[in-house]
Amino acid sequence: MTTSLLPDPWPPEARHGSVADRKAVCRSWVRDQRRQLREQGGEETRREHAARLREHATGWLTARRGGSLAGLVVTSYEPFPTEPDVGDLNASLLRAGATVLVPVTLGRDRQLEWSDLADPDRAHLGLPALARAEVVLLPALAVASTGVRLGQGGGYYDRLAPVLPPAAPRVAVLHDHELVRWLPTEPHDIVVSHVLTPEGVRELG
Repeated sequence: MTTSLLPDPWPPEARHGSVADRKAVCRSWVRDQRRQLREQGGEETRREHAARLREHATGWLTARRGGSLAGLVVTSYEPFPTEPDVGDLNASLLRAGATVLVPVTLGRDRQLEWSDLADPDRAHLGLPALARAEVVLLPALAVASTGVRLGQGGGYYDRLAPVLPPAAPRVAVLHDHELVRWLPTEPHDIVVSHVLTPEGVRELG
């Protein structure tokens, strides 16, 4: 697969129909690509990419904070098998003294609850816990060069956008080829400021 920013990877159907239909086409394309990547690359490639995500992210975060990650509060997530694996990154952040908040999906109203990854009981902390976040790491299927994010379609992070700290960088985690030039978009779509891929951290805008 070609890495880095693609001119337009989408099939022709992504340019026609309603925004919802065009998003569905894009999601289907990314999911197919992710399945192929997992089948072709296997666990060895996944582990290699996880190590590179950890290296790039911790280096970037350490530089932002002047040399120490102790006391950092960051949101992250626990990845599905086809998502970029941030497990190594999460573990590294915890070892460095950071607090890692991860989402818990609630069945009602498409809301996310949040818990401390280091808490064995995974107590729900509520949305106020996000006010302490210095960096927001979030999953995505793809991100446009403008920062528009394509999610899984549930709208969880779109609803979360108003309560995220305005000064906290929003960093979508992607495979290299999922940073693209264009995505179908709606006014409520969350916009990210950076992407993290195995190639590194890239600021958008």
